[in-house]
Amino acid sequence: VRHLEEPYNYLITDGVFSQNIGYSSNIDLGFEHQTADGRFVNSVYDGVNIRGKYRYSIDSTRQITATEVYYRTKGGMTGGDLPYKITADIFNPAYTPLVRSQTANLTYLQHHLQVAYSQGDPHDSTNVMTATAFFDFYSFQFGDVSLPYYLTNLSRRFGVNLRGSESVVGTRLNFGAEALRDETYYNSQADIPPRDRVSAYADEEFSLFNFVRAGVFGRGDLVGSKFYPALGASFGLGNETFSLEAGGSISSHTPSMSQMYFVTQDFRGNPNLVAETDKILQVKMDANFGSWFSLFVKPYARMIDKPIYYSADYSGQPIYPAISVANLSTRDIYGVDVMMRVTLWKFTAEGNFNYVSEKTDGNLVYTLPKYFASGELYYHDILFTGHLNIKFGLRGKVLSTFRGNDFYPQALIYVPTDINEFGPFGSTDFFVRGRVGDAVIYFTIFNITGQNYVMAPVYPALDNSFSLGINWEFLN
Repeated sequence: VRHLEEPYNYLITDGVFSQNIGYSSNIDLGFEHQTADGRFVNSVYDGVNIRGKYRYSIDSTRQITATEVYYRTKGGMTGGDLPYKITADIFNPAYTPLVRSQTANLTYLQHHLQVAYSQGDPHDSTNVMTATAFFDFYSFQFGDVSLPYYLTNLSRRFGVNLRGSESVVGTRLNFGAEALRDETYYNSQADIPPRDRVSAYADEEFSLFNFVRAGVFGRGDLVGSKFYPALGASFGLGNETFSLEAGGSISSHTPSMSQMYFVTQDFRGNPNLVAETDKILQVKMDANFGSWFSLFVKPYARMIDKPIYYSADYSGQPIYPAISVANLSTRDIYGVDVMMRVTLWKFTAEGNFNYVSEKTDGNLVYTLPKYFASGELYYHDILFTGHLNIKFGLRGKVLSTFRGNDFYPQALIYVPTDINEFGPFGSTDFFVRGRVGDAVIYFTIFNITGQNYVMAPVYPALDNSFSLGINWEFLN
């Protein structure tokens, strides 16, 4: 059982039960309930997740599984504070801001059903073939009685896939294929064609003396009558202490059904969208010197031709902007990710640093912070003759100036915006994690210095607040 409490009556309760049934069968059941009163008007939230899995072992190498996941959320959708009303007042807990909607609500439902058959190699347990049939159902209902306005969107996806792996000394081959159909209905639009996709992929990894590594992969997607290939390769040298690896890939990303056909008061899909072409180059360096020091560095370049891009028009200061989606010419993203960990005695410092530079059609954009750093400094020890495993310390983050993405609840999308500019800012949390017997207890004080900041326009981050959670295995 897991239980978590956070500000404004945000509660999560989650339970998992697993039981063998005889010698060859097993059943897993899970349940999760999330509720929240919300910080502002029209922020009440309620979510339920129910999941189950049945396993039947035919023999030591063959198994059948059936899985069902049900997910339902409902609640108010404020849309955040109005984007042109940002003042210091929005950070005052006693202040009631002017939200975009005091009456909008959303109910979202998902069903995921899978039945799978897997067969292993009696001589090598890592070689497994699995065939799966699946069915996914989505229901999206958005309403606002003040407009009046109502959306009902239904979609389903079903198909079969096959995946497998084979290992020979020094090499490993992974392969698979899938056939699926997407069917979507937006506000009873009868003219939306279903989309069929057939895919196949294979990747092979080579290793020589556990020092030289190489890999190649290929994938093909037939979407309707159009074929989209993808290729990639990597090469690396090193061992567990120090390694270098370089790689690159080229692939395509087809527009989603909602990007092409979804229609609301403020957004209309674009059926003329074409697939993006995505090229990625990256180099990775990984160094590990025992348990006391590790360093990971990854510079990368991502170049997208015909990127699918959302645009927002705020002219006239509307409640929601007019949103359009189209293919631009180019989108280039260059960056570097750095991760480092240092441990001295029972103290550990962990840090992450990210640099991102993004250009769209040759123009610099600041949707994301150009610089982002986060880290932890904590003490970890086992006390009271092994009865208390405790970890406590500080966690923080620092961001440079950025503009963010405006959340559009009627389509559950984020749209780049240039209305406001946020940052730079930083915040610090204090956390404690302790294990006593079969229970793990979490306690966090967020934003201990009470910094005022915004991560997404316009949802002011919480000031000084705390959360308390427990994860308890009470029967095994």
